[in-house]
Amino acid sequence: MPIERVDARNDEAFMEWFGVLQRSELQRDGGRGGGWQPDEWRARALDEDAPNVKHLFSLREEGTVVAVAGLEISRDDNLHSLHGDLFVEPTLTGRGFGSTLLAFVEEYGRTLGRTELLFFVIEGADEIGSAPNRFFAPRRGYELTDEMARRDLAWPQPSAVLDALVEQWSEPAASYELHRWIRSTPEPLAAPLADLMSRMGVEANHADVLVEEELWSVERLRTHEQTV
Repeated sequence: MPIERVDARNDEAFMEWFGVLQRSELQRDGGRGGGWQPDEWRARALDEDAPNVKHLFSLREEGTVVAVAGLEISRDDNLHSLHGDLFVEPTLTGRGFGSTLLAFVEEYGRTLGRTELLFFVIEGADEIGSAPNRFFAPRRGYELTDEMARRDLAWPQPSAVLDALVEQWSEPAASYELHRWIRSTPEPLAAPLADLMSRMGVEANHADVLVEEELWSVERLRTHEQTV
């Protein structure tokens, strides 16, 4: 079964790749879309000089894309690890396509000198703890190292409920200063935000996963804003 590196400039090949990802996400999460949009994936896959770049791969069976993968490759920090995504066409699971593509991705990581491959999986609300990845991953030597809870909130809420929340929590939150903006980060906040993004990855518990501080600068922040 041929596995190809996807050129994100090729609309047909890229949308075949993204189609499998999107159908898999919709099937897993009860028909709700989520995650990154096509233009965001494409931008991250085109800029080879960015601090992090996405390499995309498609597995074909009789000319049809049946499984896809994406690898996020860091250039400046955390050079021991890769972050991966792996999706199989929902109607074609259980046929070995995911295993075949995973083996390829692992070997690709080895050629880059990486020793750790990490996957972040969002489980649908009705499959928490019993999603397909719970059975697929351990059988291929992967361990669950971290779990984060997600809450699905009913929305919208009546304005009276929102007003009550504001009244209840405004005083405890008085020590926080909120900033919001559209498009690029205001110049006075660029350096503090770059410093925050450098430290965010190491200030949380990552169990047995080695995570190094990322090397964010104002220049990297601006590049990230322009790309994404």
